Amino acid sequence: MRVRSFLIGVAFVYLVFSILSVVYGSFGYRAVAAFIGCSVLLYMTTKTDIGGLRLAQMLVFVVLVIFAFSIFSLQSTEGRSLFAVLVFLGALGICWFSIASYSTFYLYELPFYFVLGGTLILFLGFGYGPAEFNTVLSGYSRNGYSAILLAFAGGYIFSRVYRDKKISLLLLVLVLVSSFPLYGRSGIAMAFALVLAVLCHKSIKLAALFGLCGVVGVIFSLGSIEGYIYGATNFSAGIESPRSEMLEQYANALDVMGLFFGVDVGRVPIILEYGKNPHNAFILLHSYYGLAVFPLLCLFVVSLLKLFVDGRYMLLVVALLFLFRAFFDIIYLFGLFDYLLFPLLFYAIFVNYFRPEFYLVSSLEERL
Repeated sequence: MRVRSFLIGVAFVYLVFSILSVVYGSFGYRAVAAFIGCSVLLYMTTKTDIGGLRLAQMLVFVVLVIFAFSIFSLQSTEGRSLFAVLVFLGALGICWFSIASYSTFYLYELPFYFVLGGTLILFLGFGYGPAEFNTVLSGYSRNGYSAILLAFAGGYIFSRVYRDKKISLLLLVLVLVSSFPLYGRSGIAMAFALVLAVLCHKSIKLAALFGLCGVVGVIFSLGSIEGYIYGATNFSAGIESPRSEMLEQYANALDVMGLFFGVDVGRVPIILEYGKNPHNAFILLHSYYGLAVFPLLCLFVVSLLKLFVDGRYMLLVVALLFLFRAFFDIIYLFGLFDYLLFPLLFYAIFVNYFRPEFYLVSSLEERL
C-alpha cells in the first residue's frame, strides 16, 4: 500500500506540473511532467505480469515506429515531434498506473472537481467571460481551456463507470453551463452531447422526457434562446470555420513523400497564418509522423469496436466525442492530459484491468 500511495503522490506531482505548463506556457514544467510520467511508465514495465507484458510490447512497437518517423520532421518541428513522443509515453505511464492500481478516484475524479470548481468560481464569482478566459492559460485560448475542462469531464465519466459508481448529471450540467462563457461552438456542442449521453446512460425514458421538455421549451422561447446563443457564443460565426480550409490546404500539399512522412505545416499558407497551429490534432500528428500514426489509429478503432462488443456504450460515446473534438484542436492526442482518455482509446489493450476479478488480489505488486 505504501508503494501505491507514493506513486499516487508522484502522479499528483505530474498533474500539478501539467497544469502549471498550460497556465504559464513553460516548456520546463512540461518537460518535468513528461519525465515524471515516463518514470512511472518505466516502473510499470518492470512490475508487470505476462498480460501486462503483452500490453507493453504492443505499445512499445507502436511508439518505436512513431519515434523512428519523428526523425524526418525533427528539423521542421524544431524537436517538437520527438518531445511529443515523450509526452505520449508520460501520459501512458500515468494512465497505466491509475487503472492498474485502481486509483482513478484520486487521479481522475478529484482533479475534475478541482478544475470544474475553479471554472465556476471564475465564471460566477469573478464574472469571467470569453475575453477573460482567453487570458487564463498562456499559449492556449479559451478553446484550449474548454478542451481541458472537457477532458477532465470525460475522465470523470470513465472513472465512475470503471468503479461502478453513479455519474452525477448535475456535474455534467455544470460543465455545460461553464462552456457558454468559454464561447466555443465545439466545446458547447460536446458538453451538451456528454449531458445527453449521461442521461441515456441513466435512463432512456428520462432522456426522452428531457428531450421532449427541451423541444417544448425551444418552441415557446425560440426567440430568446436564439438571441442568447448568437449573442453569447461563437455560433454567431456560423458553422464554417478556417479549420475546414486548413484541412483542404493540407490535403492539397500532400505528395508521395508528404503522404508517407508528413508535411511541414509551415508550408501550408493558412496554417502558417495561425502560427503553425492547424487546429486539428490529426493534421498535426500526420505532419509530425506521417503514416507512422496509422498503427496508432488502428488501435483506436479496435478499441472502439471492443467497447461496442463489450456493451460499454457510455465509454464508447465518450471516446467518439473526444476523437471528434480532436478535429477542432491540438490539445488532445500526444498531450499531457491524454492520460484521462487513454483508458478508452487503448481499451483493447487495457481490457484485462476492466474485469472485476482482477481486483480480488491483495496487493499492488500482484495486480501489476
